[in-house]
Amino acid sequence: EMNELFMKKVSKVFEYAVHYQFNDVPRILDQAAIFASNDVDFMFQVPTEHELVDDANLLVEKDSMLSEHQFHRVHDYRHNPYPAFKKLCSKVQGADDKEQADDKPQTTAPGIMMIVEAEKLTADLSSPSKVRKSIINAIEGIGFTVVSDKSSSLKSPWFVITMKEGYVVVRLWAKEKYCALDIHLWSSFDSHDGLKEAIVVKALGGDVVHKSTSSYRIVAGGMFGLSDWKGEAKKHGPQLDNLCASEKEPVRNQASPVDVYLEAMAMSLDVLQGSGLTAVVLCGSKEKECATLKLVKVGDRFSKVVPLYDAEAKDGADNRQPTLDLTKETIESELPDEAHVDAIFFDFESTVLANDKINMVLQGGHTDLQKIFLTSTTDSRLDIWKRRALSTMRDQIVSEPVYRAQFLFNTTSSSLELSITASGDPMHMEHISDAVAAAQKKKKKSKATVEIRNILGGNWRDPLDPVYEIVNVTFSAVKEDYDHTDSTDQWSSQTPVAVQTLLQFSNSVDGTPTILKKADLVAACKEVFGTRIGASMKVYDNFGGDGAICAGTWETGTAVVVWDGRYEVDLNIFSTLEQDELNAFESDIKERLTNLGGWLRDIQPRGHGRVVNFKDAKKPGVSSLFVDA
Repeated sequence: EMNELFMKKVSKVFEYAVHYQFNDVPRILDQAAIFASNDVDFMFQVPTEHELVDDANLLVEKDSMLSEHQFHRVHDYRHNPYPAFKKLCSKVQGADDKEQADDKPQTTAPGIMMIVEAEKLTADLSSPSKVRKSIINAIEGIGFTVVSDKSSSLKSPWFVITMKEGYVVVRLWAKEKYCALDIHLWSSFDSHDGLKEAIVVKALGGDVVHKSTSSYRIVAGGMFGLSDWKGEAKKHGPQLDNLCASEKEPVRNQASPVDVYLEAMAMSLDVLQGSGLTAVVLCGSKEKECATLKLVKVGDRFSKVVPLYDAEAKDGADNRQPTLDLTKETIESELPDEAHVDAIFFDFESTVLANDKINMVLQGGHTDLQKIFLTSTTDSRLDIWKRRALSTMRDQIVSEPVYRAQFLFNTTSSSLELSITASGDPMHMEHISDAVAAAQKKKKKSKATVEIRNILGGNWRDPLDPVYEIVNVTFSAVKEDYDHTDSTDQWSSQTPVAVQTLLQFSNSVDGTPTILKKADLVAACKEVFGTRIGASMKVYDNFGGDGAICAGTWETGTAVVVWDGRYEVDLNIFSTLEQDELNAFESDIKERLTNLGGWLRDIQPRGHGRVVNFKDAKKPGVSSLFVDA
């Protein structure tokens, strides 16, 4: 899910993507939600009404924000059966291939850092030694291996527990019933959530379901040389089970039978709504059958049907002008000045002269672009002009609802594209879904299978464009229209207590990666920690891998320096003195390890009350968005 206009990019990666558009919000930025999946087809999946946790509130600013039906706010939909994600699929390997892959050396050592803010804890946090014992028991209880000291007494409420799989930094605020946790793993990634739950719930008496605990992950460094690195490597990144697909679509280069064309046009009529409509059918010459007239005819749906034919070409002469003359004559006789055209159909045999015919209908004032329905089929590259014609029509329609939909009717040897551009139907997504579902039920009688490829709503328009005032806005919002109670309470409840940064460095000489020496790392750590008041630091290298870590605390902060056994060094620094102390620790390390070059940096506030702001943002006069200074 994302709140940006990434629909086109996302649909290249995932098989199904849908774009929800929200109009009745302040237009500070475009309010869009894009969902993507390789399993869920959003056009046919029945929505699930999820149960809310006990103290959760469903916030709706205005009645107009409530969904009226399943597809109420769907603006775009894309189906890409051959996305880039599937092309990552691992092919079935033979024994020789598998053996060769197992012989490859380790080239990466990834890790994941989980930042956890555990609040409203019920355990007694006044004794660091007891808390450490409880946490160690919880860690070992779910299969992790603790390698750090388990028995020595603790005076500081801040301490580090190291495991073969990673480390945990614990920082206790007993009176506030709060604990700031870092859980850094370089193996057993799939147990990250289980480890968080064991520590927070079993050891600290917290809750990971409700609002009292929050967490997020940051990509970090790991450790080379671990015995299980090959198994762990298979867990990294997206899991591609059951996603194998060929990189190319089947070749379907034969002309589509007329029967398939009629099936496609019949489905377009299921999408079209209304009765007593006037339709124009863009035919070829009268020498060729205009098959569309078999379906689009006077009856309950249409009160008038006007076919527009091409003039016959005589002696090889260009027939454009005769066609224009014939079209003008037909429009004048069949469509009086007050006649309104509701739908336009491109016949299978229509030629590029249909563009001229459409222009004459439009220029004659017989259409309302805010309520029009056009449909055509494309069977070869020679028919691309039809696709362009419908795309151009969509661009000319200013206000929603408007859409352009593309469907494929596939046989084993042919593929026919049905395109629809229409406006004025606020329920078009539902009508399309129903029409396709009905067509799919006719599969036994049909010669083709049908699928939706794209449904695109109206084009995004610059809010400063004068034409933008024609938009689906049901009310004009001002500050008083919004309930600020929750946001004000959340702002006021925040208590930032510290700041933290995670830095990732690479050791190199003249641009060439160079393996860092463990002795140099240990010497640098001893010197840097030694300059901090009340510092305590230990070096750990008993992980079963090639790397080592220096972990320690002092009066106002904690730091863990992780070396992966090769070139990479991570600094995890936490300070109650804010940014200056973080910068000082980083600078001191880099002065002693002069070949370190920074390439990644994450910085975040730490605290309780669902903290998301740094200390400076909470100072009077700095920011008073919700509360007066």
